[in-house]
Amino acid sequence: MPLLTPTKLDLPQFDSWRDAQPGAIVELIDALTPVEDGGGGYDYVVLPDQAGFGKSGVYLGLSQLMRRSGSVNRTIIMTQSRGLQDQVGRDARFSEDMKGRANYPCQYKGSRVPNLTCKAGPDHGCEIGDTCTYAARKRTCSLAHTVVTNYACRLSMSLYPNSTGVGDFDLNILDEGHLVPDEITRAMAVELDGGEQARVLNDIDIPPPATPVGWQPVARRWLHWYTSEYTSIDRSGDLQDSADSETHDLRDKLVKVATCAGQENWLTYHRDGDDKLYMDVIWPGLYAKSALYPTGKVLLTSATITGKSLGQLGIAREKVYWRRTGGQFDPRRWPAVWLKTCQVKQSMPSHAKTKLLNTIDQIIRTRAVEGNRNGIIITPSYELANWIKKESQHGQRIVVPTTATTRMEVDRFKLPANHNRGVVLCSPAIGTGYDFPGDTSRWTIIPKVPYTYHGDPLTKARQERDGRYSDGLVAQELAQMVSRCMRGPEDWCEVFVLDDLIWPFLRRNQDLMVDWFPLYDRGSIKAVDWLPKLMEVPQ
Repeated sequence: MPLLTPTKLDLPQFDSWRDAQPGAIVELIDALTPVEDGGGGYDYVVLPDQAGFGKSGVYLGLSQLMRRSGSVNRTIIMTQSRGLQDQVGRDARFSEDMKGRANYPCQYKGSRVPNLTCKAGPDHGCEIGDTCTYAARKRTCSLAHTVVTNYACRLSMSLYPNSTGVGDFDLNILDEGHLVPDEITRAMAVELDGGEQARVLNDIDIPPPATPVGWQPVARRWLHWYTSEYTSIDRSGDLQDSADSETHDLRDKLVKVATCAGQENWLTYHRDGDDKLYMDVIWPGLYAKSALYPTGKVLLTSATITGKSLGQLGIAREKVYWRRTGGQFDPRRWPAVWLKTCQVKQSMPSHAKTKLLNTIDQIIRTRAVEGNRNGIIITPSYELANWIKKESQHGQRIVVPTTATTRMEVDRFKLPANHNRGVVLCSPAIGTGYDFPGDTSRWTIIPKVPYTYHGDPLTKARQERDGRYSDGLVAQELAQMVSRCMRGPEDWCEVFVLDDLIWPFLRRNQDLMVDWFPLYDRGSIKAVDWLPKLMEVPQ
Protein backbone atom coordinates (compact mmCIF):
# COMPACT_ATOMS: atom_id res chain seq x y z
CA MET A 1 0.00 0.00 0.00
CA PRO A 2 1.59 3.35 -1.07
CA LEU A 3 2.41 5.92 1.57
CA LEU A 4 0.17 8.97 1.86
CA THR A 5 1.66 11.99 0.11
CA PRO A 6 3.21 14.78 2.21
CA THR A 7 0.28 17.07 1.33
CA LYS A 8 -2.23 14.57 2.70
CA LEU A 9 -0.20 14.46 5.91
CA ASP A 10 -0.42 18.26 6.29
CA LEU A 11 3.17 18.71 5.09
CA PRO A 12 2.67 20.89 1.98
CA GLN A 13 6.25 22.24 2.16
CA PHE A 14 7.39 18.87 0.80
CA ASP A 15 6.22 18.48 -2.81
CA SER A 16 6.73 14.71 -2.75
CA TRP A 17 8.72 12.06 -0.96
CA ARG A 18 12.33 11.58 -1.98
CA ASP A 19 13.22 8.11 -3.25
CA ALA A 20 14.32 6.52 0.02
CA GLN A 21 12.05 8.40 2.44
CA PRO A 22 8.92 6.17 2.26
CA GLY A 23 11.00 3.07 2.97
CA ALA A 24 12.68 4.75 5.93
CA ILE A 25 9.32 5.86 7.38
CA VAL A 26 7.79 2.38 7.11
CA GLU A 27 10.97 0.76 8.50
CA LEU A 28 11.06 2.98 11.58
CA ILE A 29 7.31 2.69 12.25
CA ASP A 30 7.68 -1.09 12.17
CA ALA A 31 10.57 -0.89 14.63
CA LEU A 32 8.55 1.29 17.05
CA THR A 33 5.39 -0.82 16.83
CA PRO A 34 4.84 -3.14 19.84
CA VAL A 35 5.79 -6.80 19.41
CA GLU A 36 2.21 -7.89 20.09
CA ASP A 37 1.12 -5.84 17.10
CA GLY A 38 3.70 -7.41 14.79
CA GLY A 39 6.44 -4.81 15.21
CA GLY A 40 9.95 -4.73 16.62
CA GLY A 41 8.94 -3.31 19.99
CA TYR A 42 11.92 -0.95 20.20
CA ASP A 43 11.84 2.05 22.54
CA TYR A 44 14.74 3.75 20.73
CA VAL A 45 15.37 4.12 16.99
CA VAL A 46 18.16 5.94 15.16
CA LEU A 47 17.89 7.67 11.78
CA PRO A 48 21.56 8.19 10.82
CA ASP A 49 21.16 9.19 7.16
CA GLN A 50 23.43 11.82 5.65
CA ALA A 51 22.79 15.42 4.63
CA GLY A 52 20.37 15.76 1.74
CA PHE A 53 18.37 12.67 2.69
CA GLY A 54 15.58 14.71 4.24
CA LYS A 55 15.58 13.44 7.82
CA SER A 56 13.09 16.09 8.99
CA GLY A 57 10.63 14.99 6.31
CA VAL A 58 10.97 11.40 7.52
CA TYR A 59 10.35 12.10 11.19
CA LEU A 60 7.50 14.53 10.50
CA GLY A 61 5.82 12.02 8.18
CA LEU A 62 6.37 9.22 10.70
CA SER A 63 4.87 11.30 13.50
CA GLN A 64 1.79 12.18 11.48
CA LEU A 65 1.18 8.61 10.34
CA MET A 66 1.55 7.22 13.87
CA ARG A 67 -0.77 9.89 15.28
CA ARG A 68 -3.43 9.15 12.66
CA SER A 69 -3.18 5.43 13.36
CA GLY A 70 -3.70 6.08 17.08
CA SER A 71 -0.34 4.64 18.16
CA VAL A 72 0.92 8.12 19.10
CA ASN A 73 -1.11 10.92 20.66
CA ARG A 74 1.53 13.53 21.39
CA THR A 75 4.95 14.22 19.82
CA ILE A 76 7.70 16.59 20.90
CA ILE A 77 10.49 17.56 18.49
CA MET A 78 13.68 18.95 20.04
CA THR A 79 16.36 20.79 18.08
CA GLN A 80 19.80 22.12 18.94
CA SER A 81 19.16 25.74 17.91
CA ARG A 82 16.26 28.14 17.69
CA GLY A 83 17.01 28.63 14.00
CA LEU A 84 16.50 24.94 13.28
CA GLN A 85 13.47 24.98 15.56
CA ASP A 86 11.92 27.74 13.43
CA GLN A 87 12.69 25.76 10.27
CA VAL A 88 10.98 22.62 11.58
CA GLY A 89 8.06 24.73 12.74
CA ARG A 90 7.61 26.14 9.24
CA ASP A 91 7.57 22.61 7.82
CA ALA A 92 5.14 21.38 10.47
CA ARG A 93 2.44 24.06 10.41
CA PHE A 94 0.22 21.89 12.59
CA SER A 95 2.71 22.10 15.47
CA GLU A 96 2.99 24.55 18.38
CA ASP A 97 6.26 26.34 19.10
CA MET A 98 7.81 26.60 22.59
CA LYS A 99 10.82 28.77 23.43
CA GLY A 100 12.36 30.10 26.63
CA ARG A 101 10.89 32.89 28.74
CA ALA A 102 13.20 35.56 27.28
CA ASN A 103 11.59 35.12 23.82
CA TYR A 104 8.16 36.45 24.85
CA PRO A 105 7.18 40.11 25.41
CA CYS A 106 6.01 41.10 28.87
CA GLN A 107 2.45 42.46 28.90
CA TYR A 108 2.97 44.59 32.00
CA LYS A 109 1.92 48.15 31.16
CA GLY A 110 3.37 49.81 34.25
CA SER A 111 6.99 49.52 33.13
CA ARG A 112 8.75 52.12 31.02
CA VAL A 113 11.48 49.68 29.99
CA PRO A 114 11.37 49.09 26.20
CA ASN A 115 11.24 45.54 24.81
CA LEU A 116 10.67 44.00 28.23
CA THR A 117 10.55 40.17 28.14
CA CYS A 118 8.79 37.68 30.37
CA LYS A 119 12.15 36.75 31.88
CA ALA A 120 12.87 40.30 33.03
CA GLY A 121 9.28 41.38 33.72
CA PRO A 122 9.17 40.47 37.45
CA ASP A 123 12.16 42.75 38.08
CA HIS A 124 10.13 45.71 36.82
CA GLY A 125 6.88 45.18 38.70
CA CYS A 126 5.11 42.57 36.56
CA GLU A 127 2.85 40.34 38.65
CA ILE A 128 0.63 39.03 35.85
CA GLY A 129 1.77 35.48 36.60
CA ASP A 130 -0.16 32.67 34.97
CA THR A 131 -1.84 34.94 32.41
CA CYS A 132 1.42 36.28 30.95
CA THR A 133 2.54 35.59 27.36
CA TYR A 134 5.01 32.88 28.35
CA ALA A 135 2.57 31.06 30.63
CA ALA A 136 -0.13 31.24 27.96
CA ARG A 137 2.25 29.70 25.42
CA LYS A 138 3.04 26.84 27.78
CA ARG A 139 -0.65 26.15 28.31
CA THR A 140 -1.23 26.08 24.55
CA CYS A 141 1.67 23.68 24.07
CA SER A 142 0.50 21.43 26.91
CA LEU A 143 -2.68 20.78 24.90
CA ALA A 144 -1.05 20.44 21.46
CA HIS A 145 -0.52 17.09 19.74
CA THR A 146 2.85 18.23 18.31
CA VAL A 147 5.32 20.60 20.00
CA VAL A 148 8.58 21.92 18.55
CA THR A 149 11.17 23.25 20.99
CA ASN A 150 14.92 23.40 21.54
CA TYR A 151 17.03 21.44 24.00
CA ALA A 152 17.83 24.43 26.22
CA CYS A 153 14.13 25.24 26.64
CA ARG A 154 13.11 21.63 27.27
CA LEU A 155 15.88 21.17 29.82
CA SER A 156 15.07 24.43 31.61
CA MET A 157 11.49 23.25 32.14
CA SER A 158 12.66 20.02 33.74
CA LEU A 159 15.79 21.05 35.66
CA TYR A 160 14.94 24.34 37.35
CA PRO A 161 12.96 24.63 40.60
CA ASN A 162 9.27 25.55 40.41
CA SER A 163 9.25 25.22 36.62
CA THR A 164 6.30 23.57 34.90
CA GLY A 165 6.57 21.75 31.61
CA VAL A 166 4.27 21.09 28.68
CA GLY A 167 3.09 17.59 29.58
CA ASP A 168 4.05 14.04 28.65
CA PHE A 169 4.66 12.71 25.14
CA ASP A 170 4.36 9.36 23.38
CA LEU A 171 7.11 10.13 20.84
CA ASN A 172 10.25 12.17 21.52
CA ILE A 173 12.24 13.22 18.43
CA LEU A 174 15.81 14.35 19.13
CA ASP A 175 17.20 16.19 16.10
CA GLU A 176 21.04 16.25 15.84
CA GLY A 177 21.02 13.58 18.53
CA HIS A 178 24.81 13.39 18.76
CA LEU A 179 24.73 16.80 20.49
CA VAL A 180 22.39 15.74 23.30
CA PRO A 181 25.13 14.78 25.82
CA ASP A 182 26.71 18.23 25.40
CA GLU A 183 23.34 19.95 25.71
CA ILE A 184 22.60 18.18 29.00
CA THR A 185 26.09 18.91 30.30
CA ARG A 186 25.74 22.60 29.40
CA ALA A 187 22.28 22.89 30.97
CA MET A 188 23.33 21.24 34.21
CA ALA A 189 26.70 22.99 34.57
CA VAL A 190 27.24 25.57 37.28
CA GLU A 191 29.66 28.50 37.22
CA LEU A 192 29.93 30.81 40.21
CA ASP A 193 32.14 33.81 39.48
CA GLY A 194 34.08 35.68 42.14
CA GLY A 195 31.33 38.25 42.65
CA GLU A 196 28.65 35.60 43.15
CA GLN A 197 30.81 33.70 45.62
CA ALA A 198 31.49 36.90 47.58
CA ARG A 199 27.78 37.72 47.67
CA VAL A 200 26.85 34.28 49.02
CA LEU A 201 29.51 34.42 51.72
CA ASN A 202 28.55 37.96 52.65
CA ASP A 203 24.80 37.18 52.80
CA ILE A 204 25.33 34.47 55.41
CA ASP A 205 28.50 35.95 56.94
CA ILE A 206 30.86 32.96 56.75
CA PRO A 207 34.44 32.48 55.45
CA PRO A 208 35.12 30.73 52.13
CA PRO A 209 35.31 26.90 52.24
CA ALA A 210 38.70 25.21 52.13
CA THR A 211 37.88 23.02 49.10
CA PRO A 212 35.52 23.29 46.07
CA VAL A 213 33.32 20.48 47.43
CA GLY A 214 32.99 22.51 50.63
CA TRP A 215 30.57 24.77 48.76
CA GLN A 216 27.80 22.19 49.20
CA PRO A 217 27.05 23.04 52.87
CA VAL A 218 27.55 26.72 52.05
CA ALA A 219 24.90 26.49 49.31
CA ARG A 220 22.48 24.70 51.65
CA ARG A 221 22.92 27.39 54.30
CA TRP A 222 22.43 30.20 51.78
CA LEU A 223 19.24 28.60 50.42
CA HIS A 224 17.86 28.46 53.96
CA TRP A 225 18.68 32.18 54.28
CA TYR A 226 17.05 32.87 50.88
CA THR A 227 13.80 31.22 51.98
CA SER A 228 13.56 33.38 55.10
CA GLU A 229 14.63 36.55 53.28
CA TYR A 230 12.58 36.45 50.07
CA THR A 231 9.64 34.07 50.45
CA SER A 232 6.40 34.31 52.38
CA ILE A 233 2.91 32.79 52.44
CA ASP A 234 0.04 35.12 51.55
CA ARG A 235 -3.50 34.99 52.97
CA SER A 236 -4.66 32.53 50.35
CA GLY A 237 -1.86 30.13 51.25
CA ASP A 238 0.21 30.72 48.07
CA LEU A 239 4.01 31.03 48.21
CA GLN A 240 5.24 34.51 47.27
CA ASP A 241 8.82 35.20 46.14
CA SER A 242 10.11 38.79 46.09
CA ALA A 243 13.63 38.14 44.76
CA ASP A 244 14.82 39.76 41.52
CA SER A 245 15.86 37.70 38.48
CA GLU A 246 19.59 37.91 39.30
CA THR A 247 18.95 36.46 42.74
CA HIS A 248 16.67 33.80 41.22
CA ASP A 249 19.47 32.80 38.84
CA LEU A 250 21.89 32.53 41.77
CA ARG A 251 19.33 30.44 43.66
CA ASP A 252 18.98 28.05 40.72
CA LYS A 253 22.75 27.55 40.62
CA LEU A 254 23.02 26.96 44.34
CA VAL A 255 20.17 24.43 44.30
CA LYS A 256 22.37 22.32 42.00
CA VAL A 257 25.44 22.85 44.19
CA ALA A 258 23.50 21.95 47.35
CA THR A 259 22.04 18.84 45.71
CA CYS A 260 24.90 17.50 43.61
CA ALA A 261 28.33 18.81 44.72
CA GLY A 262 30.46 15.96 46.01
CA GLN A 263 28.31 13.26 44.44
CA GLU A 264 30.13 10.55 42.50
CA ASN A 265 28.78 11.69 39.12
CA TRP A 266 29.68 15.36 39.64
CA LEU A 267 32.97 17.20 39.38
CA THR A 268 33.42 20.36 41.48
CA TYR A 269 36.65 22.27 40.82
CA HIS A 270 38.61 25.47 40.21
CA ARG A 271 40.75 26.03 37.12
CA ASP A 272 44.30 27.34 37.41
CA GLY A 273 44.37 31.13 37.39
CA ASP A 274 40.58 31.38 37.54
CA ASP A 275 38.55 32.36 40.60
CA LYS A 276 35.36 30.77 39.28
CA LEU A 277 33.84 27.68 40.87
CA TYR A 278 32.85 25.07 38.28
CA MET A 279 30.54 22.10 38.71
CA ASP A 280 29.91 19.64 35.86
CA VAL A 281 28.07 16.38 35.46
CA ILE A 282 30.48 13.61 34.45
CA TRP A 283 27.98 11.27 32.78
CA PRO A 284 24.92 13.16 31.47
CA GLY A 285 23.22 9.91 30.55
CA LEU A 286 22.07 9.43 34.13
CA TYR A 287 19.77 12.43 33.68
CA ALA A 288 18.85 12.17 29.98
CA LYS A 289 15.63 10.20 30.40
CA SER A 290 14.22 12.20 33.31
CA ALA A 291 15.19 15.55 31.77
CA LEU A 292 14.34 15.07 28.09
CA TYR A 293 12.13 12.02 27.49
CA PRO A 294 10.59 10.77 30.74
CA THR A 295 7.76 9.06 28.85
CA GLY A 296 7.29 7.54 25.41
CA LYS A 297 9.53 6.26 22.66
CA VAL A 298 12.60 8.06 21.29
CA LEU A 299 13.80 8.74 17.75
CA LEU A 300 17.32 10.15 17.45
CA THR A 301 18.44 11.60 14.15
CA SER A 302 21.96 12.61 13.15
CA ALA A 303 24.37 11.77 10.36
CA THR A 304 27.24 11.55 12.84
CA ILE A 305 25.66 9.78 15.80
CA THR A 306 27.59 6.72 16.98
CA GLY A 307 27.23 3.96 19.51
CA LYS A 308 29.52 6.02 21.73
CA SER A 309 27.01 8.89 21.60
CA LEU A 310 24.26 6.55 22.77
CA GLY A 311 26.49 5.24 25.55
CA GLN A 312 26.88 8.78 26.89
CA LEU A 313 23.07 8.93 27.08
CA GLY A 314 22.94 5.67 29.01
CA ILE A 315 21.26 3.84 26.12
CA ALA A 316 22.50 0.29 25.51
CA ARG A 317 23.22 -0.41 21.83
CA GLU A 318 21.22 -3.66 21.90
CA LYS A 319 18.07 -1.74 22.90
CA VAL A 320 18.24 0.46 19.80
CA TYR A 321 16.95 -0.14 16.29
CA TRP A 322 19.62 1.36 14.04
CA ARG A 323 18.62 2.07 10.48
CA ARG A 324 21.57 0.85 8.45
CA THR A 325 22.33 3.07 5.49
CA GLY A 326 25.96 2.47 4.53
CA GLY A 327 27.42 5.06 2.15
CA GLN A 328 24.58 6.98 0.53
CA PHE A 329 26.76 9.28 -1.57
CA ASP A 330 28.55 8.12 -4.70
CA PRO A 331 32.24 7.86 -3.67
CA ARG A 332 33.21 9.09 -7.13
CA ARG A 333 31.62 12.42 -6.22
CA TRP A 334 33.33 12.49 -2.81
CA PRO A 335 36.95 11.32 -3.11
CA ALA A 336 38.47 11.41 0.36
CA VAL A 337 42.04 10.34 1.03
CA TRP A 338 44.79 10.34 3.59
CA LEU A 339 47.55 12.21 1.73
CA LYS A 340 50.67 10.96 3.49
CA THR A 341 52.54 14.00 4.78
CA CYS A 342 53.88 13.84 8.36
CA GLN A 343 52.76 13.37 11.93
CA VAL A 344 51.24 16.70 12.95
CA LYS A 345 51.89 17.41 16.63
CA GLN A 346 52.09 20.39 18.96
CA SER A 347 55.88 20.24 18.75
CA MET A 348 57.19 19.39 15.27
CA PRO A 349 60.69 19.43 13.73
CA SER A 350 61.26 22.11 11.09
CA HIS A 351 61.41 19.62 8.20
CA ALA A 352 57.94 18.27 9.14
CA LYS A 353 56.51 21.80 9.29
CA THR A 354 57.99 22.52 5.87
CA LYS A 355 56.48 19.37 4.38
CA LEU A 356 53.07 20.12 5.89
CA LEU A 357 53.11 23.68 4.53
CA ASN A 358 54.34 22.57 1.10
CA THR A 359 51.52 20.01 0.87
CA ILE A 360 48.90 22.60 1.83
CA ASP A 361 50.34 25.05 -0.73
CA GLN A 362 50.29 22.38 -3.43
CA ILE A 363 46.61 21.72 -2.82
CA ILE A 364 45.81 25.45 -2.82
CA ARG A 365 47.82 25.98 -6.03
CA THR A 366 46.14 23.16 -7.96
CA ARG A 367 42.63 23.64 -6.58
CA ALA A 368 42.30 27.37 -5.86
CA VAL A 369 44.90 29.15 -8.02
CA GLU A 370 44.72 26.98 -11.14
CA GLY A 371 41.25 25.46 -10.67
CA ASN A 372 39.48 28.57 -9.27
CA ARG A 373 37.72 26.37 -6.72
CA ASN A 374 37.01 27.66 -3.26
CA GLY A 375 38.00 25.46 -0.35
CA ILE A 376 38.16 25.23 3.43
CA ILE A 377 40.92 24.26 5.87
CA ILE A 378 39.66 22.99 9.24
CA THR A 379 42.35 23.38 11.89
CA PRO A 380 42.24 22.33 15.56
CA SER A 381 43.40 25.78 16.72
CA TYR A 382 43.63 29.42 15.71
CA GLU A 383 47.36 29.18 16.25
CA LEU A 384 47.70 26.69 13.39
CA ALA A 385 45.23 28.60 11.19
CA ASN A 386 47.19 31.85 11.58
CA TRP A 387 50.50 30.05 10.99
CA ILE A 388 49.21 28.61 7.71
CA LYS A 389 48.06 32.03 6.50
CA LYS A 390 51.33 33.70 7.53
CA GLU A 391 53.69 31.11 6.04
CA SER A 392 51.75 30.02 2.94
CA GLN A 393 52.78 31.21 -0.52
CA HIS A 394 49.06 31.85 -1.08
CA GLY A 395 48.35 33.65 2.18
CA GLN A 396 46.55 36.47 0.37
CA ARG A 397 43.85 33.97 -0.64
CA ILE A 398 43.37 32.64 2.89
CA VAL A 399 40.78 34.14 5.23
CA VAL A 400 41.17 33.40 8.96
CA PRO A 401 38.19 34.80 10.90
CA THR A 402 38.33 35.55 14.60
CA THR A 403 35.84 34.01 17.00
CA ALA A 404 33.81 37.23 16.79
CA THR A 405 33.79 37.44 12.97
CA THR A 406 33.29 33.78 12.02
CA ARG A 407 29.59 34.04 11.16
CA MET A 408 30.14 37.21 9.11
CA GLU A 409 33.11 35.75 7.21
CA VAL A 410 31.29 32.47 6.52
CA ASP A 411 28.30 34.38 5.13
CA ARG A 412 30.63 36.46 2.94
CA PHE A 413 32.51 33.35 1.78
CA LYS A 414 29.21 31.76 0.72
CA LEU A 415 27.99 34.71 -1.35
CA PRO A 416 27.44 33.66 -4.99
CA ALA A 417 29.67 36.55 -6.07
CA ASN A 418 32.59 34.83 -4.30
CA HIS A 419 32.07 31.39 -5.83
CA ASN A 420 34.77 29.93 -8.11
CA ARG A 421 37.33 32.59 -7.18
CA GLY A 422 39.82 30.34 -5.41
CA VAL A 423 39.13 31.76 -1.95
CA VAL A 424 40.23 29.69 1.09
CA LEU A 425 38.51 29.84 4.48
CA CYS A 426 40.72 28.56 7.31
CA SER A 427 39.42 28.19 10.87
CA PRO A 428 38.90 25.78 13.78
CA ALA A 429 35.32 27.06 14.13
CA ILE A 430 33.95 25.65 10.85
CA GLY A 431 34.32 21.94 11.58
CA THR A 432 30.74 21.74 12.87
CA GLY A 433 27.66 23.92 12.63
CA TYR A 434 28.39 25.33 9.17
CA ASP A 435 27.87 23.77 5.76
CA PHE A 436 29.41 24.69 2.43
CA PRO A 437 27.33 23.14 -0.38
CA GLY A 438 27.87 23.38 -4.11
CA ASP A 439 30.32 25.98 -5.43
CA THR A 440 30.64 27.45 -1.94
CA SER A 441 33.53 25.01 -1.42
CA ARG A 442 34.80 22.12 -3.53
CA TRP A 443 37.61 20.82 -1.33
CA THR A 444 38.51 20.37 2.34
CA ILE A 445 41.89 20.09 4.04
CA ILE A 446 42.11 18.52 7.50
CA PRO A 447 45.75 19.13 8.48
CA LYS A 448 45.57 17.53 11.92
CA VAL A 449 43.56 14.82 13.67
CA PRO A 450 41.41 16.71 16.25
CA TYR A 451 42.66 14.97 19.37
CA THR A 452 41.01 16.07 22.61
CA TYR A 453 42.92 18.12 25.18
CA HIS A 454 43.19 15.95 28.32
CA GLY A 455 44.16 18.83 30.61
CA ASP A 456 40.54 19.88 31.00
CA PRO A 457 39.30 18.47 34.34
CA LEU A 458 35.96 17.25 32.94
CA THR A 459 37.56 15.49 29.95
CA LYS A 460 40.13 13.94 32.28
CA ALA A 461 37.43 12.65 34.64
CA ARG A 462 35.44 11.13 31.78
CA GLN A 463 38.54 9.57 30.24
CA GLU A 464 39.45 7.97 33.56
CA ARG A 465 36.06 6.26 33.64
CA ASP A 466 36.00 5.32 29.97
CA GLY A 467 39.36 4.81 28.31
CA ARG A 468 37.86 5.34 24.84
CA TYR A 469 35.89 8.48 25.66
CA SER A 470 38.32 10.80 23.85
CA ASP A 471 38.53 8.50 20.83
CA GLY A 472 34.74 8.67 20.56
CA LEU A 473 34.86 12.47 20.48
CA VAL A 474 37.55 12.44 17.79
CA ALA A 475 35.59 9.94 15.68
CA GLN A 476 32.50 12.12 15.83
CA GLU A 477 34.42 15.30 15.05
CA LEU A 478 36.15 13.70 12.05
CA ALA A 479 32.75 12.67 10.68
CA GLN A 480 31.61 16.29 11.00
CA MET A 481 34.75 17.67 9.36
CA VAL A 482 34.77 15.47 6.26
CA SER A 483 31.11 16.22 5.49
CA ARG A 484 31.15 20.05 5.66
CA CYS A 485 31.23 20.39 1.86
CA MET A 486 29.30 17.26 0.86
CA ARG A 487 25.68 18.22 1.52
CA GLY A 488 23.64 16.08 -0.85
CA PRO A 489 23.76 13.27 -3.43
CA GLU A 490 24.24 15.75 -6.32
CA ASP A 491 27.05 17.62 -4.56
CA TRP A 492 30.74 16.87 -5.10
CA CYS A 493 34.02 17.73 -3.35
CA GLU A 494 37.46 16.44 -2.42
CA VAL A 495 38.75 15.77 1.11
CA PHE A 496 42.43 15.60 2.11
CA VAL A 497 43.57 14.45 5.56
CA LEU A 498 47.29 15.26 5.96
CA ASP A 499 48.13 14.03 9.46
CA ASP A 500 49.85 10.63 9.37
CA LEU A 501 48.39 9.97 12.84
CA ILE A 502 45.08 9.30 11.08
CA TRP A 503 46.33 5.83 10.18
CA PRO A 504 46.76 4.42 13.73
CA PHE A 505 43.61 6.20 14.88
CA LEU A 506 41.36 4.73 12.17
CA ARG A 507 42.98 1.32 12.44
CA ARG A 508 42.15 0.95 16.14
CA ASN A 509 38.83 2.80 16.13
CA GLN A 510 36.94 1.55 13.10
CA ASP A 511 34.14 0.38 15.40
CA LEU A 512 33.65 3.98 16.60
CA MET A 513 33.34 5.52 13.14
CA VAL A 514 30.07 6.15 11.31
CA ASP A 515 29.22 3.56 8.66
CA TRP A 516 29.64 5.98 5.77
CA PHE A 517 33.04 7.46 6.75
CA PRO A 518 34.61 8.17 3.33
CA LEU A 519 38.23 7.29 4.17
CA TYR A 520 37.25 3.63 4.47
CA ASP A 521 36.99 1.42 1.40
CA ARG A 522 35.66 -2.02 2.35
CA GLY A 523 37.55 -1.82 5.64
CA SER A 524 40.79 -0.44 4.19
CA ILE A 525 41.96 3.14 4.64
CA LYS A 526 42.29 5.11 1.40
CA ALA A 527 45.85 6.44 1.37
CA VAL A 528 47.95 8.08 -1.36
CA ASP A 529 51.59 9.16 -1.52
CA TRP A 530 51.05 11.91 -4.07
CA LEU A 531 48.41 14.57 -4.53
CA PRO A 532 45.75 13.30 -6.95
CA LYS A 533 45.09 15.32 -10.08
CA LEU A 534 42.33 17.91 -9.98
CA MET A 535 38.94 16.25 -9.71
CA GLU A 536 36.87 16.52 -12.88
CA VAL A 537 33.37 17.93 -12.64
CA PRO A 538 30.98 14.92 -12.38
CA GLN A 539 28.46 14.59 -15.20
